[in-house]
Amino acid sequence: MVAFGYKAVSEALDCVATALEHGADQTHVITRNYGGVSNKQASRYAKTKLLEWTDFNDMLYLDADTRVTGDISTGFDILADGWDIVLTPSDHQGEDVFWHVGQTEKDNTLLELGYIPLQLQAGVMFIRRNERTKAFFHAWFDEYCRYGDEDQAAFLRALNRVPLKIWLLGKPWNGGPVIQHRFGAFREN
Repeated sequence: MVAFGYKAVSEALDCVATALEHGADQTHVITRNYGGVSNKQASRYAKTKLLEWTDFNDMLYLDADTRVTGDISTGFDILADGWDIVLTPSDHQGEDVFWHVGQTEKDNTLLELGYIPLQLQAGVMFIRRNERTKAFFHAWFDEYCRYGDEDQAAFLRALNRVPLKIWLLGKPWNGGPVIQHRFGAFREN
């Protein structure tokens, strides 16, 4: 988890408590903003550096404003079956894809991809550390740095560069009964 700013750290502590209650055996929260940038920018930057800043082989990344309310072992089981990343699609698809991304980045991403993609929600991700995911996270960081704002369009540009074996979960895993998501509850600049 990454948490920058008082509200985000407070949310992260609540999230950690729920994760430990529902199957997590360790947690790691990155809270130090090294860049002198906004908390939002620092959190996106840190998310794209997860594999460099942690040493877990299999991990569950959670946005600080999530709460684990069900058994999370299925996500780890899917990783054990050979998948690289397990996550859910965003609610925003079609004409609403990248609704929160700046217009220049949105237009350039759609042009580079050449199609309207399935937007993925990177606020809850099970990740297996391997050569593919290391290469992907490096590409994700590079793509994030191009615009330095949001991470979802950068995620799909990186995925276009470094394909992964991705398993998609349903709404219960990001905004439902297994993992609740209080989207934006911690945001502050």
